[in-house]
Amino acid sequence: MPLSEALDQQLDAHLTRAREARAAGEPDPGPPGRVQAEAGGGSVEAEVSDCERIGATVGRVTVRQAEPGDVARQARALASGMRGLGERLVPVEVEPSLGGAVLRSEPEDMVQGRYWEVGVAGGGREASVERWRVGPDGQRAREDVTVTRENLRQAVDGLAEGLAAGVAREAG
Repeated sequence: MPLSEALDQQLDAHLTRAREARAAGEPDPGPPGRVQAEAGGGSVEAEVSDCERIGATVGRVTVRQAEPGDVARQARALASGMRGLGERLVPVEVEPSLGGAVLRSEPEDMVQGRYWEVGVAGGGREASVERWRVGPDGQRAREDVTVTRENLRQAVDGLAEGLAAGVAREAG
């Protein structure tokens, strides 16, 4: 099962718990919060402030894999593979010796100072995506963003595929 499907199942489970609580006259369990799922040797964690059947409001979404990866290869794969965000990503900083990279939306794709940032960390074991806004004073602030569940699945799949692209596979 892909990580995106495992995360989707966790979100569905939260919706079911909330519906059952309302039906029983119990208090609403509130927002999902930090939602975690594992599948296929990897894990995903999403900060979810709201969730419905069709969409979710998320902060940072992080995918982890057990094996380290080639950070430069992962950055290239993420730049070309994260198309579900609706903005092109470009590597801003790629530092294999430090085990990390940062990609951001192309400046001309930014709307009202908002942009996506994808980070690779932990020697290529982790990739995350989050939305940022540059205010009138030049200060950056992270923003939660409401996306369809399909867009969320695409982001999780894109992060997982980008990480996997950096893992050396034996021929054979």
